[in-house]
Amino acid sequence: MAFAPVQPGGIIQANTVNNLVSAIDWFSADTGTATSYKVTFDGVTGANKNTISALTDGMIITFRAVNANTGAATLQVVGAGGATIATPAITRNGGTALVAGDIKAGQVVVVLYNATSTRFELQSAGTIAAGAVVSGTLPVARGGTGLATFALGSIPYASAANVLSALAVGSAGQVLGVAGSAPAWVNAPTARGVELITTNSLSVPNNTLTVNAAWTSASWQSDAGYWTSGNQITIPAGLGGKYFVRAVIQFPAIATSCLVSLQIDVNAVTSHLRTKQLTIPVSSGGPTILDISTVLNLAATNTLQFRVQQASGATVALVAAGTAMQATLIGL
Repeated sequence: MAFAPVQPGGIIQANTVNNLVSAIDWFSADTGTATSYKVTFDGVTGANKNTISALTDGMIITFRAVNANTGAATLQVVGAGGATIATPAITRNGGTALVAGDIKAGQVVVVLYNATSTRFELQSAGTIAAGAVVSGTLPVARGGTGLATFALGSIPYASAANVLSALAVGSAGQVLGVAGSAPAWVNAPTARGVELITTNSLSVPNNTLTVNAAWTSASWQSDAGYWTSGNQITIPAGLGGKYFVRAVIQFPAIATSCLVSLQIDVNAVTSHLRTKQLTIPVSSGGPTILDISTVLNLAATNTLQFRVQQASGATVALVAAGTAMQATLIGL
C-alpha cells in the first residue's frame, strides 16, 4: 500500500496516489542490454505479477538495470502473452538524449512516460553528465584555477582575461607591488634622497646674502642624480614628490651680538617662507648652530640650495664640520 503526501488544503490529489501506486506496481527486473533495457509486466513474470496493456501519460515504471548505459537507450515494455507494447527512447528529464553513464549497473531506475513526446524521461540520473565533469585540472571557466600544481607560498592572479597564473613567493624583505598590469614582488621601499657635507669653510661677508659654496661630498645618496658636484641638490627624473628638506650651518664664536639668518631656495629663488633668523648674543667662546627644515613638493629637475646672512660687522667663516644639507623623499 502506498501513502501520498497531503497537498495544500489537506486534500490528497488522485493523480499523486495513482503515480505513487504505479511506482510500486510497475517495478521489474531488467532483462535487456546496455542500449535496450527490457521490463516485463505480463501477469506471470516478476514479483508483482501485474499486467500492462498500454502506456499512459505520466505512468511511472521502475527497474533495476543490469548494465550501465553506453549512450542513447530505449526501454522495451512487454505485456500479456509476451507481446511488446512499446519500445520508447529513454531521455533525460526534459528530452535530452542520454549519454554514457547516466544509468549505472545495479541502479534502480525511475522513468516517467511522456505520451506527448512518446518517450520515457529519466527521473533518477545515476551520474553527472559527461562533459560536465573534467578530470585533472579544473579550468577557470568551471570555477577552478586552471593550474595543475601550486607551489608553497604562491599567489594566484589573473595574468589575462579568464586566465589564472601563480606568482611564486618572493624573497625575505620584499613586498607585493605592481609591474605593468601584474602583481610582482619588489624590494621594500628604502630612503630616497641625499645629504651633502663639506670640508670647506664658507666666508659670509657682513650684511651680504651669501649662497652656499660647492659641496665636498655626500654622506649618503640613494640615487646618483641628486648630486655629483656643485652647490645644489637636483631632484632626479621619476623622483618628484614631497621632500623633507633641512639645512644646517654653524657659526664660530662671534665677539658681538648680531642677527644671523638662513634660508632654503628652490630653483635659486629666494623665499621668505623658508627663512629662519636668530640673534646671537655676545659670545662666550662657543659656536652657534642655526638649522631650518620644511616639507616641499618638488618636481624632477627642481634644485635646492641655501643662503646665509650675518650682521656682525665683519666677514665670518662658517664652521665646515657643522654645515650640511639634506633632502629626503617622504611621499608622492
